[in-house]
Amino acid sequence: MAGVRRRLDSVLVREVDGELLLLDTSSNRIHQLNRTASFIWRRCDDFGSEAELAAELALEFEVEERQALSDVTETLRTLRSLELVSQD
Repeated sequence: MAGVRRRLDSVLVREVDGELLLLDTSSNRIHQLNRTASFIWRRCDDFGSEAELAAELALEFEVEERQALSDVTETLRTLRSLELVSQD
């Protein structure tokens, strides 16, 4: 499993009602993250693998680890494609 990606310094973050707004200063685009994606974003730098992050997500949101892993993988893939995080 790939290492968890790292948040980029070019992304400014603001919290609104428990969800995050990300301002990508490189592209001047704003992205709104839902609660799940916000949870993943906040922990990107703290976990060594997607599986570890998924286990934490499963506990927090009371979902099966398989579903949590799918959510983590897809969210990180999207964040990477938007160039908001980099591969470890």
